[in-house]
Amino acid sequence: MIDQQEYYKYGYYQVGDRITRSKVEAIDWCQPHNGWPTWHYHDEVFSSYNWQQEPKETIEQLYQARAKEIREKYDHVVLMYSGGYDSHNMLMAFLSQGIVPDELAFFYHSYSDETNVINIEWDAQTSHRLKAISAAWPMIKFRRIDMTEMLLAFISKHIDDVPYLSTNLAPNHALRSSFNHLVKDWFDLKNQGRTLRLLYGMDKPRLRYNGTNYIFNFYDTLRNGAIDKSEHDDQEWFYWSPSSTKICIKQSHIVKRFWQANRESWKELKCTHNKDLGWLFDRENKDVMRLIYPWCEGVFLSWKPANDFYGDRDLSVITANADITKKYLSMCQSVAKRIAPMYFNQGNVDKGYVGAISKDYIV
Repeated sequence: MIDQQEYYKYGYYQVGDRITRSKVEAIDWCQPHNGWPTWHYHDEVFSSYNWQQEPKETIEQLYQARAKEIREKYDHVVLMYSGGYDSHNMLMAFLSQGIVPDELAFFYHSYSDETNVINIEWDAQTSHRLKAISAAWPMIKFRRIDMTEMLLAFISKHIDDVPYLSTNLAPNHALRSSFNHLVKDWFDLKNQGRTLRLLYGMDKPRLRYNGTNYIFNFYDTLRNGAIDKSEHDDQEWFYWSPSSTKICIKQSHIVKRFWQANRESWKELKCTHNKDLGWLFDRENKDVMRLIYPWCEGVFLSWKPANDFYGDRDLSVITANADITKKYLSMCQSVAKRIAPMYFNQGNVDKGYVGAISKDYIV
């Protein structure tokens, strides 16, 4: 029997009295009425807190408490590590108090060239950081995962299911929910009855200003799905956790103070104005990230994939196997024909689905 709380822990869509984790399924339900699904992310938990009251703890203390909670709860913790701000800060939340994850896992593309962003990030900083980490913490296992072969095999097997497995059509998003079955060591751990958690640095705080209030929302664009509804995902989001709500609240207050102090420079700092949402603040502003990620001075910020139907992280699918590429692009075209343009950014399937946001939390 499915544990509903576990199954919907990554958020869910609602259309009338029907709920689903699949964005495409929700759109299918809405489309006959030209409506939009609502997206929920632990509304009851996060709504029970006063977001206008800043937690007394320091941001470092909150991160350390979160790392300790995870370490005590699970048998085997795998930190998904790119070497960027989110994941390096997450790692330091463990190491700064002398506790360690069991593994650091990182990706690369074996079928690629020097322009691939994942490989650039590896060469620029991740490999160097790991040498230092290995010397100081030799008990941590390192696992480098080839995304090329894994993506090709995944698409070949699940080509008809891909639209339902993520909030966009990029296959790397859907693939993430299956790592626990595709990496043999992790699959074996689960079969032995041990608890496994793949820990992601999800996600930077997203604030906006509507002319009256500073507002935090959870966005659905980075969600992953699951191949089978009977399978429980083994992912854990470090920053967006209903068990550590103070992290999002504390981050929001830090970010709010920064933008208040720099209001005259909003346009120069890449803030954008949306007629419906107000001012949208750049969540990857380096000055902001240094404030919310205190252990990340000097960390390299790589380009991140947009909400497109494929990006640099899926380069292998587009270039490595002509047959799979043809099937994949055909699937995308089929989705584009079935779903109205209003559900895609700029009416174009290539630009991905229009994002959904949670209820408002006024900071």
